[in-house]
Amino acid sequence: MNIQLRRATLNDMAAIFQIYASAYDGTYPDPTFTQVDKLEAAIMSQNKLIFVAQTDQIVACILFLYQEDGLLAKAGAAVVIPDFRGHNITQMLI
Repeated sequence: MNIQLRRATLNDMAAIFQIYASAYDGTYPDPTFTQVDKLEAAIMSQNKLIFVAQTDQIVACILFLYQEDGLLAKAGAAVVIPDFRGHNITQMLI
């Protein structure tokens, strides 16, 4: 399985919304992944990094938050489409 890991771009927004909507039946609580303006801002942000895993389609996504003043970083909001679960893709993204 050939998986490319890369930072998300604005061109990925539709696929990212689809992954979260399908995984959570449209109920994901973080507006970053349900509202266009929030996702666009996160992709363009310097302290939020969204990475995707891609084959011929985007199959996974993760969000990294960085707080420079506290030197704190967090990873979360990871999601993998069902057909690609069990292949350690989240670990690859981290």
